[in-house]
Amino acid sequence: LTKFDSRTILSTQVEETLRRSFKEKVFKTVIKANVELVRAQINRKSIFAFDETSSGARDYQGLIEEVLGNVVQLTPRRAVGAGTM
Repeated sequence: LTKFDSRTILSTQVEETLRRSFKEKVFKTVIKANVELVRAQINRKSIFAFDETSSGARDYQGLIEEVLGNVVQLTPRRAVGAGTM
């Protein structure tokens, strides 16, 4: 779920429908609507390079950890595709 806004009925309905229809295939992490995500896109930067302390960065960090199963710990301020691990 991205651009999620819990204040809207539509976001809540979409979440309920997706979780009911796809069950465990839907990530638990939700990427909430966040102005810093939009600003990062406008500036053509990753959210981690633009503002690593924003709630959008925390949401995406949570998704990364969920996808990786917390196997790999990413270091702060590491841009996607930058350097080697």
